[in-house]
Amino acid sequence: LSQGRLATSGSIADLKTARSKSYLVRVSGPVEALTQRLTEAGIPWETMAPNLRVDVADPREILKHVQAAGVLVRHLAPLELSLGEALDQAVGAAPRA
Repeated sequence: LSQGRLATSGSIADLKTARSKSYLVRVSGPVEALTQRLTEAGIPWETMAPNLRVDVADPREILKHVQAAGVLVRHLAPLELSLGEALDQAVGAAPRA
């Protein structure tokens, strides 16, 4: 509920993944080769050890850069928002710091 109105509905799992356009990526090989390619392509990323958080709408874009960087994917999954982040998105609140 937000200001007396239903802001969103669904299971907690659905709410936590619905609007995240980020993926957690873990590779085997020099991660710098991948991060350099992502940066050159203008794709936002950040380190979330031992993973990278990569912000793209389509995970195939990540795989394209992984292949070009010559590294192997060990893990690729949608980033799951915290429940607080999901609720903030549902009501249009500013992102949490």
